[in-house]
Amino acid sequence: MRVCLAILVLIVSFSPWADAQEVDPFSGWSEVSSSDFALLTNASPERGRDLLLRLERFRSLFARLSPDLELDSAVPLRILAFRDAEAYAPYKNGSDGGGLRIMGQFIRSRDGAFITLDADPGRRGALSAVYHEAVHDLVAHNFPAVPRWLDEGLAEYYGAFEERAGFARVGSPVERHLDWLQSETDLDLPAVLSVADRRDLHGAGGARRRVGRFYAVSWALVHYLLSQPEGTATLGDYLLRLLAGEDPNDALEESLGRSVAELEKDLVAYLQRREFASLVVAIEDLPVPAQVAVRAVDRSEVAVHLGDLLLLVGRRDLAAEHYDVALEGDPGNGEAWSGLAWIQDSQGSYEEAEVLHRKALEAGSREALTFVRLGRHRSVQKDADGARWAFAEAVARDPSFAEARALLGRSQGLPGGDPVAGIRHLKIAMVALPYRLDLAFDLVRLHLANGDPEAAERLLDGTLSRYGDAAKLDAARREVERTRQMLAYERALAAGDRSAALAAFDRAISVTDDSELKARMEAHLRALQRDAGR
Repeated sequence: MRVCLAILVLIVSFSPWADAQEVDPFSGWSEVSSSDFALLTNASPERGRDLLLRLERFRSLFARLSPDLELDSAVPLRILAFRDAEAYAPYKNGSDGGGLRIMGQFIRSRDGAFITLDADPGRRGALSAVYHEAVHDLVAHNFPAVPRWLDEGLAEYYGAFEERAGFARVGSPVERHLDWLQSETDLDLPAVLSVADRRDLHGAGGARRRVGRFYAVSWALVHYLLSQPEGTATLGDYLLRLLAGEDPNDALEESLGRSVAELEKDLVAYLQRREFASLVVAIEDLPVPAQVAVRAVDRSEVAVHLGDLLLLVGRRDLAAEHYDVALEGDPGNGEAWSGLAWIQDSQGSYEEAEVLHRKALEAGSREALTFVRLGRHRSVQKDADGARWAFAEAVARDPSFAEARALLGRSQGLPGGDPVAGIRHLKIAMVALPYRLDLAFDLVRLHLANGDPEAAERLLDGTLSRYGDAAKLDAARREVERTRQMLAYERALAAGDRSAALAAFDRAISVTDDSELKARMEAHLRALQRDAGR
């Protein structure tokens, strides 16, 4: 499956308010592509090819962690690599400060993702930032139950990917972590293993020390585990146990065959030896596609890519200027009209958005994102059939776009939908988005709409019982019971047992939390009771 990936390399300093005599920043672009990636660049094809192959080799090396890893992105992924810091500045999500310079970012959303970086060959740290964030994305895509320490430890370990003299290397010592580990004697491994989110690190009192310990010890533990002869197999076994729902600490002890206390002693001894072996692989042993193609890309397409990035980071006014640039060169650019429509939607200007969405359709947009935006617009307008049509069009254009598939499945729960089709689409989406518990709750609702409370209950007793929000779980269980009682009511009514039917209907009311639905059901019950008394 081909990853939708674009690398945009900007080699001239750009400002939308630049003097007209400056070089047009949207011209001179070409696409350099392989079977896995497509790079848009206005640098030389050789530079584009070098960047593409570095990404290919990183992907190949990370794949060695497990033969079953899903390496394709669940959303359209574009990478914008700017020639230097000056060119990068207008497109950063945030700004440099505090002695730190942003050299690379991974910006995610459900509709797509962007990697942005300073591609100056002298900025080696930029690619490290990209590798680090790419690992987070790959881990989330493949291992939804992974604990925080392993997620960060793997990102730090593989983020040190580098190529020198015909070899690729990961796992080189990270000096800032070594400095911390040398100055601190208490690893407090149980505390590191228990961190669930940022709130556990940034609470009152000693936050900086907790943060330093967490990242340093997480990196050291992953480095230690992967340095062992069976390290990769051990981690693989641990991940499978997590997917099966085992407690993270119990799973770790079972995979290692020792307690957390014993593991901490071994980790201390490993650090004291200060022998941090790297994983080194000959570049020739990392497979890359043999064929690379090049095509010219017009300025309107480039302007849309940059506009989409700006829209994603919340800079709507500047994004609109980029879409206008695209339309100046190509009034039939459906993706630019779609971007402008989505800006109006995000501001609540739905009538204006409707006009722009229609222009995108008239232009004949080929992109799935255009139809995802339209489907969301139709949903807000309570046009269930229109929303389903738009989401189906998005899936037809890009079957690998998991969010489009999820939205199509969810839309089948709207009035007039087909729950069976919705269940099918949601199951496909959940394979690509295993960490999205909201989709599992949507699937519960579709099973109930299909009259299958047993299937809904199996979902609630599985992954959702371990990781789902307690309040949502309670509400969903009540809805399962309400559906079960309503089915019992219908069966009793069909059998002519009005007493059993009324009792089942009364039990359905007792587990209903929705006040409006409960009031309607109570009124209906009173009518049923009056009819029964005649």
